[in-house]
Amino acid sequence: MKWNGRKAFLILAVFSCSFLNSQQNVYAEEKLQEFVLDPMVVTAQGFATKDLETPALVEVFNEKEIEDSGANNAYDVLQDTLGVTASSYGFNGTNQGTMTSKIMVRGVQDGTLVLVDGIPMNMDGRYNLDDIPSDAIERIEVVKGGGSVLYGSEATGGVINIITKKQLRNKIKVATGNYGKERYDISIGSGKFNLLAGLENRGEAKNLKGLGYNKAPEKESVYDYGKGERQSIRWNYLLSEGLTFTHSYSENENRYLKRKYLSHTYNQMNDYKNTDNSFLLDYDKDGWKAYISYGTQEKDNDQTNIKSGVRELINNYNWRKGHNTNMKLQKQVNLLSCRR
Repeated sequence: MKWNGRKAFLILAVFSCSFLNSQQNVYAEEKLQEFVLDPMVVTAQGFATKDLETPALVEVFNEKEIEDSGANNAYDVLQDTLGVTASSYGFNGTNQGTMTSKIMVRGVQDGTLVLVDGIPMNMDGRYNLDDIPSDAIERIEVVKGGGSVLYGSEATGGVINIITKKQLRNKIKVATGNYGKERYDISIGSGKFNLLAGLENRGEAKNLKGLGYNKAPEKESVYDYGKGERQSIRWNYLLSEGLTFTHSYSENENRYLKRKYLSHTYNQMNDYKNTDNSFLLDYDKDGWKAYISYGTQEKDNDQTNIKSGVRELINNYNWRKGHNTNMKLQKQVNLLSCRR
């Protein structure tokens, strides 16, 4: 078969046309794909801004991610976050008197500010993240890096803003786990009124403290977790358009028992009780944002010495109560719109 220039040109033209058509088809198919990028964040600059326009490293946990994680509370959500160090004094992330679970952003000691709906929760460096149930959280924004210009000296390492749900679904949740854990939650959403109530039994655990070095087992003491319970209720009411009142209350009780490693007889019992009570009135409308809040944290530690199976002495080992009051008024103005 003889080839000439005309035949070669025609074959090349057909091949090129087919190639271009295939490229156009692929391009058309790619245009049908949809991607959700660049969520809005409010923590880094104090007002709603697109993620890509925010001059800070922000990690956002949305409602679906929190629900899929199986987390019970805010501490559970944050403890596996990259760049965040989580530590717990008590069993399963619980409080132990004045010692509470701790979150550090980028390793800065006492430099992480915790906000709930933009309101500072730090009180003497404590914020009780295990008291905030996951069902109440809409999303969590973690700002990694100094935020002292906006939020003060407690934000030298970063800021964690826990944004709660304003509208709840009617739902009942029951869950069980190892160590005898039980959890019961109910949420009610009805127009202007929303309520979330929960009860958690943490069960029991043995030998929370391992044996020390160079010590005989018969001389070493260990702790058992005797019982733990958390009761909480949170509700809000829409007073008028943009104006909402919120109240939250929680009680956390934990018991630790001390005994010799080889013994089943306890010689000391420590009961810890933490109570948090907060009130919030906030306004968000037409670019205006304002709130006033008041909260208290009460921590109690009762120590009981046990001798020959008899509770011999009860001491109010430690007690403290703190108050937290916050106010804010903010108006966002676009200066470019003011130009004539």
